[in-house]
Amino acid sequence: MGTDRKQFDMFFDKMLDGFAYHRIIVDKSGKPVDYVFLEINHVFEKMTGLKRERIIGKRVTEVLPSIENDPADWIGVYGKVALTEKPVQFENYNEALDKWFKVATYCPEKFYFVALFEDITESKRAEEKYRRLFEEAMDAIFLADAKTGLIIDCNNAALKMVGREKSEIVGQPQLSLHPPEEAEGKLGRSFRRHLMDPDCDVLEAQVIRKNGELINVAIKANIVDLGGKKFLQGIFRDITDRKKAEEALKSTSYRFYSSLSSMHGSILLVSTEGQVEFANQSFSNYFNLKESPEELTGLSSEKMIEKIKNGYLDPDKQVVRIKEILDAGKTVVGEEVAMQSGRTCLRDFIPLYTSGKSFSRLWHHIDITERKKVEEALRASEKKASDLIKYAPSGIYELDYRMPPKFRSVNDAMCQILGYTREELLATSPLALLDNESKRRFQERIVKMLSGEKVDETVEFKVVPKDGREIYAVLDVTFTQKDGKPDGALVVAHDVTKRRRAEKELEKRAENLENLVEERTKALRDSERLAAIGATAGMVGHDIRNPLQAITGDIFLAKTELSAIPESEEKANLLENLQEIEKNVDYINKIVADLQDFARPLNPRIEETDLKSVIVELFNKNSFPENVQVIVEVQSDATKVMVDSTFINRIMYNLVNNAVQAMPKSGKLTIRAIIDKKTNDTVLTVEDTGVGIPEKVKNKLFTPMFTTKSKGQGFGLAVVKRMTEALGGTVSFESQEGEGTTFIVRLPSQGVKR
Repeated sequence: MGTDRKQFDMFFDKMLDGFAYHRIIVDKSGKPVDYVFLEINHVFEKMTGLKRERIIGKRVTEVLPSIENDPADWIGVYGKVALTEKPVQFENYNEALDKWFKVATYCPEKFYFVALFEDITESKRAEEKYRRLFEEAMDAIFLADAKTGLIIDCNNAALKMVGREKSEIVGQPQLSLHPPEEAEGKLGRSFRRHLMDPDCDVLEAQVIRKNGELINVAIKANIVDLGGKKFLQGIFRDITDRKKAEEALKSTSYRFYSSLSSMHGSILLVSTEGQVEFANQSFSNYFNLKESPEELTGLSSEKMIEKIKNGYLDPDKQVVRIKEILDAGKTVVGEEVAMQSGRTCLRDFIPLYTSGKSFSRLWHHIDITERKKVEEALRASEKKASDLIKYAPSGIYELDYRMPPKFRSVNDAMCQILGYTREELLATSPLALLDNESKRRFQERIVKMLSGEKVDETVEFKVVPKDGREIYAVLDVTFTQKDGKPDGALVVAHDVTKRRRAEKELEKRAENLENLVEERTKALRDSERLAAIGATAGMVGHDIRNPLQAITGDIFLAKTELSAIPESEEKANLLENLQEIEKNVDYINKIVADLQDFARPLNPRIEETDLKSVIVELFNKNSFPENVQVIVEVQSDATKVMVDSTFINRIMYNLVNNAVQAMPKSGKLTIRAIIDKKTNDTVLTVEDTGVGIPEKVKNKLFTPMFTTKSKGQGFGLAVVKRMTEALGGTVSFESQEGEGTTFIVRLPSQGVKR
């Protein structure tokens, strides 16, 4: 069996895909409601972050508590495969893991299924990024099939350029955008040559609009690979204004030198014979030339290139490029060039004409370094803001406060909360989504705000979504102004329905809990009493878990928002308060864990466990007071024990935690593990020098819901007893009031070799 297991592990470790084998769980009606992890490989662990020892034998709703609410309906999809025995391939986003997966799943036998996972998160995000850049680009972009040349997509700028709807463009040949005589002649040949040479100059052509109007464009075409498929991408820029400017320049003559002197940027005019006819002072300054503009006049273009080449970041390449432009008589406008100084400029080479004959060429450099920095900062800021709103888990919307108020914009999360499409919300008044009381308070706030009265920026409303349910939302409001007057608001809506319901339920349970415990304690004397308490404990533990998750999420969001606030005493106080809340949440979580451990059926997975490692890990993962001296003594032959590692960890944690709490001022905690030579049992003892246990409560110590502490629900020792007995062992204690307590856990050997 050991060899088979090793071969099994080697086989699955070498797989490139994540592998998981499960058993589906159905309800009485046969509907899939859960599934159990039976086996996974290391790739699955690495891909999902879920460790094998933590999930094997557990239900997915225990491992990923929110998965039953995931829109991808993982349980339903897998259930269909396991029940119909028909394989399925699909791509889905997992909310709990925040990842995209490509999944191939099949059924080896009914009620069982295998899932092979490929993490496609990066490719999905790359596609989203490309799509966002594609749609937001200021230039027109056309995407065509690389083989057929048929247009398959275009952005909004492209539709605006050609004055057509997308349905009129998609499916048409790329060259249909141009006048027939141009598409069939020189442009078609140049376009193909342009694709073969990525460094080829930008093409200049004409595009025909729907109304027949011709506009001048510059085209940069290339082949792009999207998802393993090649597409032809054409980027079109409207150069009509530039063409008009060129025509205006062509009609000028030498008498406009005075105008050239006042032009922005560095100017150089070179005759058709290749001699400098004019240079302005900016040209000399920009290239750090010793010569004045007058001294440059008459130099040959070759000498001028030698003088200015070292001003460029890549001198040799630029010399070749400039000579190529001059020799071919090319027109170059807006070519970006990196300078040796670390700055960036736009370079133009424009031929000038008079009476239809070329007589000179204009060299023009404009420094755009600062503009580039501003553009990059703006793009980064816009992307950050756009991503923040788009992917925010909370609903975000912009509100117009003019009466009646209207939505200006909403994000996806807001649409999901309310159950409406974006179009439906934009056409709906915010007042229609509120109950009568919230509507009244909403209108009062608007009246106060418009009158200049200060109003709270955080408020809770009862909202009525499309399906008629009542949900509660906390709104964080940032008011906006226009021309110095209130105009609207940017609102972040947090769905706190579960938290509100949990708070009400907890308030109700808190009012009745003391009486309920007293009644149960008196009434239930046998196994039915413990069963009822277990059911109650499971229900309370389950109900508290949901608001705990919401509180933890709110704390995380609050910390994230605080991190952007400048350091201050108020910020420090808020962080301290959040830390205190986190501490109490951890304590509540401990209570919930005890409740659930007490309530749930115990099915231990017996395996060889390193007892000393469990104790070391316990102290590494949990902080204990410095005033408590800790002594750990584990006999060498008591290191290995056959138990469920999760159970023994829980048993030790509860006993150590009780011992520490029994020594509020200081004391000594001693943990020992020995082998009873007579029975071969493993004996664990947890000894403290604390306050001890009063004689009158000793017979109630393992009773559920009984506690002598000011805090706690009395399930810690009850859980210890249940888990120890589930492992086939016993737990007892010895205590002297005022001198300390020793808990003794005795575990059977169960075949461990000593």
